[in-house]
Amino acid sequence: MFIALLTIILLSVALVVGLPGNSFVVWSILVKMQKRSVTALLVLNLALADLAVLLTAPFFLHNVAQRTWVFGLAGCRLFHYVCGVSMYASVLLITTMSLDRSLAVALPFVSQKVRTKAVAWWVLAGIWVMSLLLATPVVVYRTVTLAPNNWSLVCFLKYPSERLNAFHLLFEALTGFLLPFLVVVASYSDIGRRLQARRFRRSRRTGRLATGSEASSTRRGGTLAQTVRGAPATPENGTTESLTVSNPLQ
Repeated sequence: MFIALLTIILLSVALVVGLPGNSFVVWSILVKMQKRSVTALLVLNLALADLAVLLTAPFFLHNVAQRTWVFGLAGCRLFHYVCGVSMYASVLLITTMSLDRSLAVALPFVSQKVRTKAVAWWVLAGIWVMSLLLATPVVVYRTVTLAPNNWSLVCFLKYPSERLNAFHLLFEALTGFLLPFLVVVASYSDIGRRLQARRFRRSRRTGRLATGSEASSTRRGGTLAQTVRGAPATPENGTTESLTVSNPLQ
């Protein structure tokens, strides 16, 4: 009962917050933004993927609240397939964004040549096709059956064997989490390392400029001191000596 209540609360919050938020992002990019950058296209597709899974939330809320599945086998496979496609698309889009940022920092000139809308559309098409393929097992192995209580229906994954079940779980963990997570961590670690190296080189360059300025000031000060020490006697002494020589009374 507690798990069901917690699930209802979390799904409701996600629906109330995520649906208008992602809808606003899609509306802003499609309507308000005339020139869409590559980043805007990636964010747009990420928002669409989130919207797709949020639109299935009411059906799962009904399932949890009523404790039975009433949408048939087609609904069972369709809604879970949409969730699977959305999950893979979101993960792949976030991974692509991290690689895009890493390339922009590591190879800015190459990034400017490669980072075009044509390339972005091809990458996005590949992401969605790959997501559709990776989520295919959901359509194949999802089924509706009678629950152990003999009065409610459940929609769940039913594999022909335990070995296939373990393989699919491992496959989802690798392709949907572990590999993308490692790519994201490696990308942002490389970005941080390169930015830190640039900051260190900039600070060293600033230090050398400051040291050179101090040395130049010291040399100018030494030259001025030498000039002052090598100057003739004071004007008062020179004037007195001149007056003494030219006094006719002596």
